[in-house]
Amino acid sequence: MRVRGQGRQKWIMLLGVFVVIFVFSFLVTKYKDGTTVDAADLGAFDAGNIMSDYQMGNYNAMNEGEIWDFLKQKGNCNDTRTYLADRYTSYSYHIKDGHFVCLADETFGDGTAYGDAAPHGESAAHIIWQAAQDYRINPQALIVLLQKEQGLITDSWPNNRQYRSATGYGCPDTAACDSQYYGFKNQVRKAAAMFRTVLDGGWTNYPLGWNYVQYNPNSDCGGDWVNIRSLATSALYRYTPYQPNGAALSAGYGTGDSCSAYGNRNFYLYFEDWFGGITRERRAVDPARPGDSILLPLRSIIAML
Repeated sequence: MRVRGQGRQKWIMLLGVFVVIFVFSFLVTKYKDGTTVDAADLGAFDAGNIMSDYQMGNYNAMNEGEIWDFLKQKGNCNDTRTYLADRYTSYSYHIKDGHFVCLADETFGDGTAYGDAAPHGESAAHIIWQAAQDYRINPQALIVLLQKEQGLITDSWPNNRQYRSATGYGCPDTAACDSQYYGFKNQVRKAAAMFRTVLDGGWTNYPLGWNYVQYNPNSDCGGDWVNIRSLATSALYRYTPYQPNGAALSAGYGTGDSCSAYGNRNFYLYFEDWFGGITRERRAVDPARPGDSILLPLRSIIAML
């Protein structure tokens, strides 16, 4: 059917209105808080396939300039509420030209120094990109790790303690962080190296196949068997050895119950919301569930010693 004259104009106007509404709705969903995208479906979260090997190893996903642009986009780099630093005297902050210096604009030395103490240091974007290249790890995974561990990507007034344990490497849940791993650059590179070790088939306490994974550091909270089907997922459990329970999954980015743990849930959320395609590939391993046997598989017993 041919549409002519006024009818054609109305049809074009209706089409334009539809396009505007669709685009606006998409942007509201995708960028509504300026920092996170509230779109990931936790109903699709698979504890055995949190991330694909392809995505963790996609080391050319972003170049250095794109990483810097992303850090600037997600962080408020002009927070002038410098009076906040006076409330937390046990921390140190980098304040310059009347505002806090955000991660995107910071420089880091090889040790724990940052900011004015490392005037000839490297930018966060360069450190992330270089680690990604050296260890063949997706820089997006490192960015998400920095967010889920210390909130550094969106924090407008980060402090020295966040930087010194930026990726949480060497920071067990039941003990203090190990000072030998302090420093932003050290943290990023150690995390990338560990991910690469597991992707290359190195040691992990959560190998492919069925593993019992707790919900919380408190063993009384229980756990469940997980059929781990990607080495990337194995690496995430080696890094953060807990799976989210039902309360954590129901809470979105929020708080679950006293037995909830959020590390791997938040990794999934931030990666899917910011970059998408976190589980692009799937690997079938050990389809037979171990059942309710009292005895754990030998590899799980060894991992728990």
